[in-house]
Amino acid sequence: MEPVLKERLKVINDWLEDDQVDEVVKQITASFPGKGLITNNRHVFTLLLENTSVSENRKTGEKSPTVHSVDFQHLDINSFIAVCQFKVRILGTEYHIIPDIVLFLNVLPVVVIECKSPKVKDAIPEAIDQMLRYG
Repeated sequence: MEPVLKERLKVINDWLEDDQVDEVVKQITASFPGKGLITNNRHVFTLLLENTSVSENRKTGEKSPTVHSVDFQHLDINSFIAVCQFKVRILGTEYHIIPDIVLFLNVLPVVVIECKSPKVKDAIPEAIDQMLRYG
């Protein structure tokens, strides 16, 4: 999904050069604080809200310009994807978790959904327990 992230970054920040896009992608995707899905999802969500920066806007000369990962003013230029049974390797292990649905905003995970059958007794506590195991 990295090509979509790069494309969205260039659309939202039309002044970014290709090497700067690569730098931003690395900032967003290469430094996760933990091994758990919830912890890392929270980290990415914070980056989406607080944004990041590069050393310079080479077109204007502005130093440390903000790079936006999401365009909150023009929602239609963002990419929204929902994936069922998204397999995620737990960092540092060979184990995987498979949330039922993961929602991506500009290919960055922002929501994890755990679905339960309506026939399951105490489905909500069971889903919460499963989500906590992901974290």
